Amino acid sequence: MELRAMQRHGSTRAQLLLARLGIFGALVASVLAGCGGGASASGAMTAAPGPNTPLAIGQGNANATAAEAIVTPATLADTAATAAGASAAPAAVPPSLSSMDRRVVQRWLSSQNLHPAAAGTVTIPCAVGGSFTAVTSADGKTLTVMFVDCSEVAGTTVGGNQTYTNLTVTTQSTLDSISANVADALTIVVGPVSYAETGDYAFSFSANKTANAGVSTETFGLIGSNLSISVSKGGAVSDSVTLTNFDFNFEEDLTVSPHQLYSSFNYSLASSRLDGLITVATTQEFKQIVDPAETHLYPYAGQLMIAGGNSERLQVTILGDETFVPPAGEGQIELQLDSGTGSFGPAIWLSWATLSAAG
Repeated sequence: MELRAMQRHGSTRAQLLLARLGIFGALVASVLAGCGGGASASGAMTAAPGPNTPLAIGQGNANATAAEAIVTPATLADTAATAAGASAAPAAVPPSLSSMDRRVVQRWLSSQNLHPAAAGTVTIPCAVGGSFTAVTSADGKTLTVMFVDCSEVAGTTVGGNQTYTNLTVTTQSTLDSISANVADALTIVVGPVSYAETGDYAFSFSANKTANAGVSTETFGLIGSNLSISVSKGGAVSDSVTLTNFDFNFEEDLTVSPHQLYSSFNYSLASSRLDGLITVATTQEFKQIVDPAETHLYPYAGQLMIAGGNSERLQVTILGDETFVPPAGEGQIELQLDSGTGSFGPAIWLSWATLSAAG
């Protein structure tokens, strides 16, 4: 009974996450496709890595560098819509992987009302159109998911395969958890923008339960060594990104009003749009309002450090989300550039609208 209650709740939460994913998908499209740079005439969406030379960060590319770094985490947490349900959208990452992983496993379990130890094949229709088929191994430890034009949000589709190995589902009176190793080969289409993503990573998801079988907090982790994404718009590749040595952590607190999402992350990112390699790490966790009644598009607090070549650093401090009205002459986001001297220069003020249009 506890597992079924969690599954019903999880399915509802996944739908809400997917709605937010659609919004983030638009953000990623504007940040990546709208930034120009390195467009290819080819329509092929190969997951080619970006340049691996440490990026020279300066005044001329500070905005684009900050945009690429912030968009990636957001996408992983709650962004571009995908069939499975997963954010930030930091850099060129496609529909939130966290939503996808939660959605696939939770909806699959909910529809079957079975523990994953039961082998078999089931095809599940997606909310708007298409479907995904889940094939479970005899020991219940391997789950293969095949997406066929799966659309959970109007204007988005997912195709391709995901394979979950070492799949573990644990249910307790106070905590339910899901973990697995995942191999992805997906193409996600959000309006005119397509994301081709390949890679391997490990994910974990847990829900702390209240006495009445409700959920108080949800946590999601994503760890891996290599994830490649190619972003195309109108058949032209606008960015090819490779994430390496990444570690993303998200926690959603449902006990407060409005609900809050806290995130921290670190990773290296090679980008063809930036034409270089950066390393990114949060120095203060990101905080965002994610309550369905008043979800905000951007974090309202947090800080990250971006390192490039020649000891150059770019510090990004978030002072408020899109609803924040800054003092005259300031902004919603503060950038400070260290050109390699060890000291940061004067503040560069940006709005979220400016950042999303960077490039």
